[in-house]
Amino acid sequence: MVVNKDAWGKLKPEHQAAIEKAARDMEPGFWEIAAGDDAIRMKQMRDAGMILKEPPADVSRAMQAAAKPMWEEFANTVGGPVPANLKAYLARTGK
Repeated sequence: MVVNKDAWGKLKPEHQAAIEKAARDMEPGFWEIAAGDDAIRMKQMRDAGMILKEPPADVSRAMQAAAKPMWEEFANTVGGPVPANLKAYLARTGK
């Protein structure tokens, strides 16, 4: 969910809390939808003849190292606790 910071600041605290609760409650379903859509798209690519492979370990490490400052900046910019999915991603990638 993306909300304009100025517009967010104009909302009453109880409205902010209600929106945050709705987002938390809906997030697992959105992740399920995204995972299902990803599986469909990956199958479509394979069915069309695309060969999908994991990148070599050194390429993955280089990409993760390049992305780390961006993830850290994002986490610092949004403020508050780091979202659970970002924590999980960073833990998986050794950040």
